[in-house]
Amino acid sequence: MFAQGTPSATNYQHLFDLSRGGMGQVALAARKDGRFVRLYAVKRLLPLLREDTDAREMFLEEARLAGLLHHPNVVGVTDVGEDAEGPYLVMDYIEGVSAREIILSARAQGIALSISMVCSIVAQVARGLAAAHELR
Repeated sequence: MFAQGTPSATNYQHLFDLSRGGMGQVALAARKDGRFVRLYAVKRLLPLLREDTDAREMFLEEARLAGLLHHPNVVGVTDVGEDAEGPYLVMDYIEGVSAREIILSARAQGIALSISMVCSIVAQVARGLAAAHELR
């Protein structure tokens, strides 16, 4: 289970890790409410950064801004908290293939992505980034 310290966090059950970056890791988690089960992505600081004041502040600022941002090209944040494992944010889980996986698969198969597909992906990313920068 993800959380031990806050009432809302105890509702998220860790299923498996999805991704890891330079500062954080994202795991798939399930939340059960009665008979209804919904999947979420839970992002946490890496264990080695939990005591780093600057990293914690950046993470919490990201969580604050992400919680205020509602845009079709940005994953929504539904919960933020802290427990024995440090700060976390809970995001909607978007099932699908990442842009990285598309690029690697195309490269492995010797397929060039169409310019229109690449432009569409870049435009969507840019719209999401613009919304985040406008909010900040």
